[in-house]
Amino acid sequence: MTKYILHPISKEYRPELNGLRALAVILVLFYHLDFEWMKGGFLGVDVFLVISGYFISKNILFSLQKGTFTFYGFYTKRIRRLFPALICTLIIVVVAGYFMFTPFNYERLGISTIFSSLSLSNFFFWSESGYFNLDGPSKPLLHMWSLSLEEQFYLFWPLVLVTLYKYIKNHLLGIIVILILASLLLCEFHFSTDPEAVFFLIPFRMFEFLLGASCIWLERFALKNNKYLLELLFLIGLSLIVISAVEFNSFTSMPGWLSLVPCVGAMF
Repeated sequence: MTKYILHPISKEYRPELNGLRALAVILVLFYHLDFEWMKGGFLGVDVFLVISGYFISKNILFSLQKGTFTFYGFYTKRIRRLFPALICTLIIVVVAGYFMFTPFNYERLGISTIFSSLSLSNFFFWSESGYFNLDGPSKPLLHMWSLSLEEQFYLFWPLVLVTLYKYIKNHLLGIIVILILASLLLCEFHFSTDPEAVFFLIPFRMFEFLLGASCIWLERFALKNNKYLLELLFLIGLSLIVISAVEFNSFTSMPGWLSLVPCVGAMF
């Protein structure tokens, strides 16, 4: 397998990534406002997954290179960052649901709350129905599915990445590319038989996180090239994301190969 040397990693501030996050939020917001001209705004979630894969992988590798990484430190930081807001949200939703929902819907809310608190809400909503068929107002925690995906990624990816770094760090990029292709092939093989599983479960979404992780190596390319080329790549990436949000819709076969359009856009 070809070696792709992992050069020293910098943790310098990247303001453009905040702009990418903002764009992803706007796309999801426009989708839920049901604008006719942006039926693919849900792809903002895919962009978020790419960003998460990049940040988490980069933070882990940076700490490994400095010799400061510990699993305890990583997991406690994730818990402090995510769970206070999560628990607060769940409490507010449960209290509001008591006054607004029928007994049946409130019971379902209680179950989804338990799954959300355990970072398993994607499994719950997978068992319920497809994302685009669910009755949103009666399922206020539906959007927790993507947070559960991220939390599951945070749980197992450090174990994998640290092991790979320890034994075959010069082949890391090659392994990541293989995992990306494996995840994409899983999507294609299973989409026709269980599209809900492909949408909600992490084996089928793993390629999006890993595309973000691969950007760590692409940064070396960016640092070596002139700003005009980088600005062109930025415009191409932005165009790919916006075109996807406008042209794709809930009937588009995703996630899968077509997901590469907005995801590669996010990478640029």
